[in-house]
Amino acid sequence: MKDLGKKIAWGFFLFLVYGLASLITDNLLDVKINKAWINLIVFSLLIFLGISIYLIFTLRKKSKSAFVIFLCLFIFFLFVLVLFIYILIFANLFNTEGKTFTPSPSITSTSSIPQMSTPTNTITPIPSSNILSGNCISSDLWFAYRGDNMNKIDNCWEIPGLSPDDDELNLFVNKDAKFGSYGIYTPIKENTKIKIKLNIDEFSIPSTAEYSRIIFGIVPFTNPDPGHGIVFLLQIESNNHEYPLLKYRNPYGINTISLNEYITFENSHEFLLEIKNQYLSLIVDDIELSEKFSLPDEPTYFWIGYEAQDGCVLFATISEIELLQ
Repeated sequence: MKDLGKKIAWGFFLFLVYGLASLITDNLLDVKINKAWINLIVFSLLIFLGISIYLIFTLRKKSKSAFVIFLCLFIFFLFVLVLFIYILIFANLFNTEGKTFTPSPSITSTSSIPQMSTPTNTITPIPSSNILSGNCISSDLWFAYRGDNMNKIDNCWEIPGLSPDDDELNLFVNKDAKFGSYGIYTPIKENTKIKIKLNIDEFSIPSTAEYSRIIFGIVPFTNPDPGHGIVFLLQIESNNHEYPLLKYRNPYGINTISLNEYITFENSHEFLLEIKNQYLSLIVDDIELSEKFSLPDEPTYFWIGYEAQDGCVLFATISEIELLQ
């Protein structure tokens, strides 16, 4: 009966620890990791801890060497569990580092991102609808990605592959272009809807290239780089030239989004990004994706552009970028 009581007691203890771990990951942390994976890892570690505890009590009187081995195993997995929770807390503190900032370009970029820069003029969130105007990518409305390397004439950005024309933004990349990432971004309010109308006439890569992609999405104020935000990719790959794949990218990797219909060439597609209570959702041609994406607890930008590898050919038109703020 004593052994049974010990097993029951340890079972309740492990259940309590698992409950506390779930509470921390679900309510106190805002880390961009799928919570199902967090719970799976924590639960797996607790199973190992339970097995170790059981074997320690079972072998304590039977085999001294086995007892020592499993005691060390118990200590090891307990250390891993504590380290895992500590990493989550550290990541959360890191991700919320910029929450007191306001969206003013007068704040310089962090020294760890030397390639990023912002113009000296101030850009505030735009209350207007269509923010493509005339034949100019206005520096009063947009920042240029890696702006130190971009030219500006009469407050109009000159960015390779991005060509404004009569209230439209053309993405034009020919096969002689070299690898590069180019884009523009503008500050947005907390709860916003962003509508994009996009038509892709041609999008291809040579056999020597791995991929090329059109990029749009939300990036954080402290580091307005597509690799640090939640962005969507229309991507052509070496093993798929027939149509662009729709994917999303967060700081932890890239995942494919399944659609009922393909993103096709020579047809207009509408993308609606909706931000509400720090969560981002995407509607493609009036079909809403089931997944919602958590955004950082800080001011954000809307980012749009492309990444092309050597030999990429891209002809696309963005006929509308509308902010519904």
